[in-house]
Amino acid sequence: MRTMEVREAKAGFSALIEAAESGEPTIITKHGKPAAAIVSVEDLQKLYPVKRRNFGEFLLT
Repeated sequence: MRTMEVREAKAGFSALIEAAESGEPTIITKHGKPAAAIVSVEDLQKLYPVKRRNFGEFLLT
């Protein structure tokens, strides 16, 4: 897992997306402190599983 400042991340955003898709997350720091992470959607869904509703539950919302 690599770490970089916001300034660097802005300059190489496309490469960060490609790295995340390949399974390499990146921690983005702001003033030297971790502020965000760029991870693949697959990894994100593992961390925050989405409950799939059935059609009846969908109609009730």
